[in-house]
Amino acid sequence: MQTTSLTDRQERFVHEYMIDQNATQAAIRCGYSPRSARTQAAELMKLPGVKQRIRDGLAKLFAELDITAARLLRERAKIAFFNPASLFDGQGQPIPLQFLDADTMAALNVSYEMRIGEVWAIRVRPPNRAPHMAALEKMLAKFKALEQEVEEEEREEQRRPRMTPEIFDRIVAEERREREAAREAARAAAEARAAARAPANQPPAGTTAAPGAARQPAKPEASGAVRQAPEPAKEPINPARLGFRSFDNRPKLAEGAGEVWID
Repeated sequence: MQTTSLTDRQERFVHEYMIDQNATQAAIRCGYSPRSARTQAAELMKLPGVKQRIRDGLAKLFAELDITAARLLRERAKIAFFNPASLFDGQGQPIPLQFLDADTMAALNVSYEMRIGEVWAIRVRPPNRAPHMAALEKMLAKFKALEQEVEEEEREEQRRPRMTPEIFDRIVAEERREREAAREAARAAAEARAAARAPANQPPAGTTAAPGAARQPAKPEASGAVRQAPEPAKEPINPARLGFRSFDNRPKLAEGAGEVWID
């Protein structure tokens, strides 16, 4: 992987961060003001080159020291589950330190004191198990929560219907019908708007006005007057539908030949 070149101060920050993995203190040690060290450290930790260098350095360090997550948990478990009875033999006598097993010795707090007469006093204290037990419980709770979340996702995936060719074809057909319905609705709305904009005395599309029929001139709109909505188009009918056999047998009809418009 290609590494990005860093400035001298960024290199120093990486070096100081490797000591205690405290970004703010590393920024202070490499020359930033304590007042702005936290902000500068956050900005430095966002740089891809700095993050890559820290990641590589920590990976190399942990590999050399054989520090793994399993080993850390194992050592913490030794303290959390320490048994004080392992310090005594079957008769209840303390077991000398040189005869204790490695796991017991690793968990003990041992101190030496020089007393009068150059006699060494050895103090052996069992470890404080409470914080280690709490840390393990917290880790276990996180693991259980993550495990439950994964199981819920798996169950949800199983409940979800699987895609088959039949389901796919049905979905495509439904989407096609929805698009056709949307187009029909848009077409009907356009026709309705066109009909609403047409003059009231103009016959609908597909019909012809009666020959000689008088057209009423459009009246100019008064300023400030509210414009009325156009009247719907009237339906043309044939006089024969009203019971007349011919156009001559219609004494009460309005003058004019051809079709008659009714309200």
